[in-house]
Amino acid sequence: NCYSLAISAVVPRPIALVSTVGTKRMPNLSPFSYFGLMGHDPPLVQFAVSRNRDGSKKDTLVNVEESNEFVVNMISEWFVESANYTCGNWPYEVNEFAISGLTEIPSIKVSPPRCKESAVQLECIVESV
Repeated sequence: NCYSLAISAVVPRPIALVSTVGTKRMPNLSPFSYFGLMGHDPPLVQFAVSRNRDGSKKDTLVNVEESNEFVVNMISEWFVESANYTCGNWPYEVNEFAISGLTEIPSIKVSPPRCKESAVQLECIVESV
């Protein structure tokens, strides 16, 4: 199957823990393994968001389309178990920071919060969806 090949052919795969907020201001925190750098001048990152099983857009995509901002919080070993709690298909009104026990801190340039536990946090403005 194509999914199995895709996830095993390119390794190791970094995981982006992406934080977003939409117009309702509810923070969202979700992991993405289809993530990578696209260039350095200008610096560009990309991540791919699949749809929910019913075909609807996931909260991360809705928020990115509404705000045109997101934060990539790189996952490290010291908080990987907490980050794993963000994998659930939580309702929109659930704050994954609270579910996971991870700490929201304000970003400097964008609206979505950063994850305090992350050693590397990339505040991003959307170029294209």
